Amino acid sequence: MRAKEYIAQNSDNIAHLEEVSKVIADLMPIRHNKQATDEYFNRRLSADIRRQDYLLRMELYEQGNAMQKEPPTLEEIQDEIPKGISAEVREQLFKVIASDESFGYLYFLLGTEQNAKRKNNPIDCLPDEQRIKLAIKRYRDDYPKANLDDYLNDELNYNQYDVLASGGYLADEESVILQYFNRTFDIYDQLRQCKQSISGARSYIRSLHFESECLQYWTLAYIVRLIDEYEREDEQLARCKKELEKVLLPLEPKVVKGGKPTMIKSEVYLNSRKGTKIDFIRVINTLYDLGFFTDESGNKIQKKTVFTTIGLALNIDLSGYDSDLSRSLSDSTALEKHLKIFRDMLQRMTDIFNSK
Repeated sequence: MRAKEYIAQNSDNIAHLEEVSKVIADLMPIRHNKQATDEYFNRRLSADIRRQDYLLRMELYEQGNAMQKEPPTLEEIQDEIPKGISAEVREQLFKVIASDESFGYLYFLLGTEQNAKRKNNPIDCLPDEQRIKLAIKRYRDDYPKANLDDYLNDELNYNQYDVLASGGYLADEESVILQYFNRTFDIYDQLRQCKQSISGARSYIRSLHFESECLQYWTLAYIVRLIDEYEREDEQLARCKKELEKVLLPLEPKVVKGGKPTMIKSEVYLNSRKGTKIDFIRVINTLYDLGFFTDESGNKIQKKTVFTTIGLALNIDLSGYDSDLSRSLSDSTALEKHLKIFRDMLQRMTDIFNSK
């Protein structure tokens, strides 16, 4: 669950809600950057830690310890969370981002503090850069952007832009397309924050105002596309999708030129078929066990890295490969079946590339 969704669904039970919400909002644009996250953590979330460090150094100074020859000073930073509540805010943040993989760098900082309290049962909180990037790509909440290229460098977004511009649905002007994407992702973000209440989601969808029916259709249709691509197994979003389609259905014959549009899909579209995706994961896992994935020195590449890299290359979220494997049926793990699926997949990919 994304941090924003956790806050929306648990706001009544989150201590220091205002501070926690602001930290999440502040870190959203920089969560992919380890250095920026570290600097923010030290500047805004560590008043009590700096206070403890100051008291320790003052004690050494008063004892005449050679390690502290000069009297220390306590640095106070503007807008830092007060030392009296900073530890509690960090505790709440740890719960808020526990299932949000895009905050991997912050989770490492908070998890390290947690591990100091639970040495017999440490948390695996080491950040994984590729997993963080994959999560941000999947969540589609990295907005607004000031540069259109930041959107169009993504294949799914570019395909949507191409349909809009080539079909004459929106003016092919940077400011127009940029505004379209910024608002589309804002609506998608807000919808996910109220998805737990279908009446709330219905009300939100119907409260939206657009300059034209054309803009309304292509905004909501792309959100449906995003749900199909990234969140097909989210039951709450599946109901939201049905509500969106109720709005889209009467608009379609009035807006779409030449009949019903072909919704853009990745050619390698395994996310829509859970069984096929799991079989694909089994194939990779089998090939990994057979030693197919090695570096230049012949050493096995870390399994997590293999799945993450393949997922990024094919635009498939494979971050939960371990969970999928654990749920798979034992009678479906025959090597010959895996290799047949792999050969079929390679043939489909070959056909796709040859048709370009």
